[in-house]
Amino acid sequence: MIPTPDAPAAQARAKGGRAAPLPPDERRRAILRAVLPVVRERGADVTTRELAEAAGVAEGTLFRVFDDKASLVRDAVGSAVDPSDLFELMDGMDLAAPLEDRLTLLVSAWLRRMQDVMLWMTVLHQLRKDSADQHGDQPHAHRDWARRQGEFAAGFRQRLQAMLEPDADRLAQPVPMAADLLEVALIGAAARTAGAARTGQHVEPVSATALVGFVLNGILGPVDRPEPAPRR
Repeated sequence: MIPTPDAPAAQARAKGGRAAPLPPDERRRAILRAVLPVVRERGADVTTRELAEAAGVAEGTLFRVFDDKASLVRDAVGSAVDPSDLFELMDGMDLAAPLEDRLTLLVSAWLRRMQDVMLWMTVLHQLRKDSADQHGDQPHAHRDWARRQGEFAAGFRQRLQAMLEPDADRLAQPVPMAADLLEVALIGAAARTAGAARTGQHVEPVSATALVGFVLNGILGPVDRPEPAPRR
């Protein structure tokens, strides 16, 4: 059910004793929060009736807030992949902590996020296919998703560079290049998992510890070199 805001009785009740309606933006956010579980479970096959039941409103109410089912599901996916939690973690990172610890914390959160993002991308892909079949291609929806992805990439890169900056003198590459290389490793780990899922294969997920160790130390282990012969 969509929650109503806590307020004094005189403000929380409209004429006739009914709960006062939520402001439009708050109602929109409340609906999106409420429908996420059923969208996650049913994907693009979710019905407007199921969405309305999850939100605790009439179907007509949904379409006073959203243009159609596709718009509602698309916005729900957008809210699900919102990077606010990840950015909050990065912004609050203790930059005095060891670099390996900072990166392991970040990579763990990033890998968890990508598991969710891949699931939601599957929903979005099916939604795009269904919408194109029924209404033709919708370039505005693609542009909006591309804009969101661009904003995430820029925000993530900026924060990642800030995390690396305290150790700039220890890095083999300038901070921007080091951040790019770490991002390549992160995207590669996600692509590996996604590719296996699409082909029905099982691959062992890359752990945050292993990925950070690879980025910081490479794939070569300690090399046992023979002691140099004593000079005569």
